[in-house]
Amino acid sequence: MSDGNTWEYLFGLALNVYAIVFFALMWISYFIILVYNVELLDRFYLWVDGLPLLAEIIVWILLLPATIGLSVRQSTRPPAVKLIVFILIIGWTILAIYNMNKFVVENRVTPIQG
Repeated sequence: MSDGNTWEYLFGLALNVYAIVFFALMWISYFIILVYNVELLDRFYLWVDGLPLLAEIIVWILLLPATIGLSVRQSTRPPAVKLIVFILIIGWTILAIYNMNKFVVENRVTPIQG
């Protein structure tokens, strides 16, 4: 493998592992907090909502599935609708990670035989 290809592959692999671990921990934490300390989610939502606009946008982008989940949780929608949206958000997260993993695997750089 050439150095450039090696670094590209390693970067893609590291990004993929980071995404899987980050989102898994984020969702596990979210549901543990939802079960044991709902007030913490409420405080976090109010904290994000009270940030200056640019900081709030950055937090929303970095934690998009969780912030959407918090927003849905704070909404006045019926519980059945909230549950469907949560399932869709988790499915979207899994699909995004799967596609990232598929991209890394399909673009894997192999050494030139010769």
